[in-house]
Amino acid sequence: MNLKRFLCALLCALIAVSGMAMAEDPKDQRIAELEQQVAELTAQVEEYHRKELVAEFDGGEVMAADAQAQYAAYEQMYQQYGISLKDYGMEDTVKQQVATDMVEEKIVLFMADKLGIALSDEARAQFETEASEAYESTVKMYYEQYFKESYPVEAEGLAASAEYLNGMGYGYDELLDSHIKSYLRDEVYNHVTSGVAVTEEDVKASYDELVKGDEENYKDNPSAYENARSNGTLIAWNPEGYRAVKHILFKFDEDQSARYADLIGKKDALNTEKTAEPEEGVEKREDAVIDGEIAAIDQQLDALYQELMPEVEAAEARFNDGEDINALIAELNEDTGMTEDGYAVAANSALWDPAFTAGAMAIPEIGGISEPVRGIYGVHLIYYMADIPAGAVPLEELRAEIEATALDDKLEKTYSGQLDAWKQELNLKIYLENF
Repeated sequence: MNLKRFLCALLCALIAVSGMAMAEDPKDQRIAELEQQVAELTAQVEEYHRKELVAEFDGGEVMAADAQAQYAAYEQMYQQYGISLKDYGMEDTVKQQVATDMVEEKIVLFMADKLGIALSDEARAQFETEASEAYESTVKMYYEQYFKESYPVEAEGLAASAEYLNGMGYGYDELLDSHIKSYLRDEVYNHVTSGVAVTEEDVKASYDELVKGDEENYKDNPSAYENARSNGTLIAWNPEGYRAVKHILFKFDEDQSARYADLIGKKDALNTEKTAEPEEGVEKREDAVIDGEIAAIDQQLDALYQELMPEVEAAEARFNDGEDINALIAELNEDTGMTEDGYAVAANSALWDPAFTAGAMAIPEIGGISEPVRGIYGVHLIYYMADIPAGAVPLEELRAEIEATALDDKLEKTYSGQLDAWKQELNLKIYLENF
């Protein structure tokens, strides 16, 4: 018997005893005393019950034990990545998020019922099938990974796997419940946001905000700008001095990369030796001697790059003979990270190999290619695609993406606003102190 049930039983007993005493005391006085006692015990019951909660609203509650279990799951997840919530001062933040997420789900499901949103027989049958298939697949996977060696008989191993998953709260019932709740949440979202559309004013406001943010982020930060373009981020403002380039990378193989790294390491060490003060008792070598060793390493580097040059020169000749650069790139390029938009390069670029930047900026005309550029990954042939106009990108060039962004923002604000309104209407209270 939990505390709430115990106190309710005690309250009933008190009422019974007080009722028997009414025969001896004045009726009105005993009723007043009883009502006072009932009120006091009711307040105690409510107070003790509240300590078992992390949230409550007019229609539901979130038990502290359930929230603590969810928090423990998050804690375990972070620990897998070597992160301690306590050490990082994230305990309160995660607890707040857990409480918020759990109570918002309950409010949404409560409102689904109030709005008449229900699960059809057809949808339930579909979710039952999906949950069953997912559960069986997960049981099988856990059996193969964790139980097969200990259970030579497959049926026994599958049973052990199922028992483990059920004990961890990943059983069929939990999967089905998850499918149903997800469906109801989506239906509530669709109900709240139905009819939401963006106006031209919304689009213009979203565009202006993006332009302003991009200028602030990229004006004096070449690395941020270049990373954004390489990642396919929507950009509405470009800094000055950039050109778009593509390249064909003739990449060192594994052996060549190892030799290159070794030679560069030795060369760096020699350059450091030239400028550094020698250790006590060690005679500093003549610069001419060191320079001679550096020159020998440079010769070895030249020889290493020469191993790639036959392919480079063949590609260069094909381009000069009129072959399409994009076809050559598709056939020969070994840079798997390059997109159709290529790379944005400027004289002050921060992201690229300096040799690549210098080679790209040395191309005199749009449509031309660089001389073979020796870089840290191999040899590049760089193609000058176009200049990137500085300043704001015209709205019409971005309209489709901006409209989609503006609509997403408006949908989210509409839904969040309705959720906040429901919280207020339902008198939501959160008790983080009970975590």
